[in-house]
Amino acid sequence: MPNQPNTYESTLKLDNVRSEHYGTTFKCVVNNSLGTDSHIVVLQEPGKPEEPTEVTLVETGADSVTISWVPGFDGGYNQTFVVTVFDQKTMRLLRTRDLGPSERNQTTVEGLSQHTSYLIRLQGKNKVGMSKSGGEVFFKTRGSKYMCIGVVNSPKGSGLLTYDFSQPWRTRARRRRSCPE
Repeated sequence: MPNQPNTYESTLKLDNVRSEHYGTTFKCVVNNSLGTDSHIVVLQEPGKPEEPTEVTLVETGADSVTISWVPGFDGGYNQTFVVTVFDQKTMRLLRTRDLGPSERNQTTVEGLSQHTSYLIRLQGKNKVGMSKSGGEVFFKTRGSKYMCIGVVNSPKGSGLLTYDFSQPWRTRARRRRSCPE
């Protein structure tokens, strides 16, 4: 909000909060030459974080996906996030990854199979527990930019002949024993 013209932000700071203060209603009243406005705040006991919102696909690759999100309220404690990946067809849990504090609001999940449909769920986590799921994102990984088109045997060795879809004029031999999945 501070970047918007004619918009101001205020902070209500409470010291020495005790359990009997939870549920207390505070009313913030603002007066100026343009009029009066008020806002009600109820002090809540710290708890689980609220679910992240706006979970968005940033990039989908042949074996990876990058997602971003907007964190929900942290529940009053430091918050991290948990990404869960499912096979979309079978809904089988494939992996769960606890994101560290350095991976804020964006992460890349790698090691996926190409041409495969997945479901990702994202949740906030703090010392009290986990948030509800912050939305489900369905996606399908792309195919590799390379296609194995044959095995090359020569006096210098053997390898794979691959076709590069990003540069169709370029076919090259690569030293591998099998085609990538």
